[in-house]
Amino acid sequence: WVRIETWPWKTSAFITRMAEDPEPYGIIELPEGIGHASALLQVVHQKYRSEGHHDEIPRLREKKSPPLNCYRLPFLQALWYLGAPGLSMENVEGFDQAGLLGAKNAGFRYIILYPSLYKLYEQEHVQRDLSGSIQALNRLLGSSIYRDDMLMVWELP
Repeated sequence: WVRIETWPWKTSAFITRMAEDPEPYGIIELPEGIGHASALLQVVHQKYRSEGHHDEIPRLREKKSPPLNCYRLPFLQALWYLGAPGLSMENVEGFDQAGLLGAKNAGFRYIILYPSLYKLYEQEHVQRDLSGSIQALNRLLGSSIYRDDMLMVWELP
């Protein structure tokens, strides 16, 4: 006999709202380098995503530069350094209004940060500061437009 365990599935209300939106747009997911946290958005709901580096934690651990993101946008490249200790994002090329404009013109609408996934960085001995990441995003974009126990969302201006 085979026994199948199930549990109640919970999703964020914001993800549901995006799924119901018929407009085509992209999302930028954070933290960078950990793979596809919300592939269902891409596959089922036809929203394209920023993640071009599936599981690049080894590269981050070795402090190597990331490969160019599949969309090759300066803003997406700058996000690799978000939360790095001792680094002010104001000094990272592409993490500015021009970088945001480039991402918006490429079709991206939201930045979605999954706080719980920062634990994967810790497990892999990659130093990234969640609160520093949130503060840098708030300085650049203003306060998040949505927050629940799963994610935080900023809208590109």
